[in-house]
Amino acid sequence: MAAWFALFFSTFALAAPEANTTLPATVDSEGGTFRLKLKPSRTPVPFNELFELQVDVSLLHPLDDPNPLWLGVDATMPGHGHGMNTHARIEGPEKGRFIISGLLLHMTGEWELSFDVAKGRTHEKAKVRFVLSE
Repeated sequence: MAAWFALFFSTFALAAPEANTTLPATVDSEGGTFRLKLKPSRTPVPFNELFELQVDVSLLHPLDDPNPLWLGVDATMPGHGHGMNTHARIEGPEKGRFIISGLLLHMTGEWELSFDVAKGRTHEKAKVRFVLSE
């Protein structure tokens, strides 16, 4: 019986998602209009500590729209149905660069950063999923 438990738990451990607390360098919006370059203030992304995220937004094709870029962000744990305990603050854009401060990922597990990017009437989402570990 002890051998069965050992086999069961070792199999379960192998099936768990691998921790990846490094964000991708870039992510494109779902509509293909915007490219976001992500640069966290700390790598790997810290567990339960405040950090900032620099986001440089560029256009993948020209838009004939004089409006400035706009960026919104949300961080959630899809498997838990909740997000952060803090409200992120966004400064910018300064030549397409936004600084997001007040990010705090207070639990280990799978997180999703969801970005809303807009320029005038063009509004698209970009999402990044990663597993946060201690």
